[in-house]
Amino acid sequence: MNNPASINKYTCSNCGADLAFNPIQGVLKCDYCGHEEVISQTKEQPQERSYEAHINNSKVRLEKLSATAVEVNCADCGANITFEPPKVAGSCPFCAAKIVAQPKLADPTIAPEGIVPFSLGRQDARKNLQKWMKDLWFAPNDLKQLAQPEKIQGVYLPFWTYDTQTLSSYSGQRGDYYYVTENYTEKNDNGEEVTKTRQVKHTRWTSVSGMVNRSFDDVLVPATKLVDVGNLKALEPWNLKESLRAYEPSYLAGFEAQRSQVTLEEGLTEAKKTIDNEINYSVKRDIGGDEQEVYNISTDYQKISFKHILLPVWLASYRYKQRQFQVLINAQTGEVQGERPYSTMKILLAVLGGAFVTGIIILIILWLSNR
Repeated sequence: MNNPASINKYTCSNCGADLAFNPIQGVLKCDYCGHEEVISQTKEQPQERSYEAHINNSKVRLEKLSATAVEVNCADCGANITFEPPKVAGSCPFCAAKIVAQPKLADPTIAPEGIVPFSLGRQDARKNLQKWMKDLWFAPNDLKQLAQPEKIQGVYLPFWTYDTQTLSSYSGQRGDYYYVTENYTEKNDNGEEVTKTRQVKHTRWTSVSGMVNRSFDDVLVPATKLVDVGNLKALEPWNLKESLRAYEPSYLAGFEAQRSQVTLEEGLTEAKKTIDNEINYSVKRDIGGDEQEVYNISTDYQKISFKHILLPVWLASYRYKQRQFQVLINAQTGEVQGERPYSTMKILLAVLGGAFVTGIIILIILWLSNR
């Protein structure tokens, strides 16, 4: 990883103005003269770190995201927002509150191992947002203001990824179907009782036990508490295999980043929930049969490793009638997920319109029946 202390402010060598990362071209670009500077690519790949070694190390490696990164705290939602010049604090990307606090130099944090740079530009993000809003039924008319360029903010959200190998022992039952021919009587169309046969399904249960081996790679856990986890999950998948790069502060120029709110230990607890669900599925598949009952699964987690990474999201936050809403756009794939308000007036008009149409249809039917 590059030493953050060696990173200087990103200034244009042509006119001296500030440079910002351009997602479309993947370079640092000057908005004043158009000069572009290529970001130096390192051959170093994001490295997994041993979870056990990190937990047992009393001297946790803390670093600044870069020498020039500054940080501001939102008084409304408590978000710690880090950004690189020329980006300035305007409104909070998470709750849309105006930020009035003065930025300070960003505090050290667990250094990110990797980053997925923005590849979807602001204009394309805006188009995707407009399409998403167009498909909303009963949305308030003033929701269109959300698609204004200044309402959409680019934010790198923190995530943990976990790798592990698991060995699980289990016990349970395997159910296999078998069919028995049974006689029964019923009345036919003439009211006479007749005897018929039918196949009745039964289940034969057998006690089972066994072992399941699984390997897990890049189990993704959000390290933010300010964004709805369901919406974040719906933004997946992220193409980490091809797009994840070793962390380079230049990618933050002109964007914001959020400090992790979930500890490494808390993240592993969440990752194990995902892993345990996968293991339960594997156990049932290993048991086989037509039905399965799992009594117990005991899992040994081995060779746990992790990465701290930053993923790009275009975030639009807004307040409507004293409520806060968020819309997220995956800045890699363009996927849009979010919350929306409903217009009470539009719903009322739709109900009244439906009732009016229904009434007209009934009157027409009555008129036709009386002719």
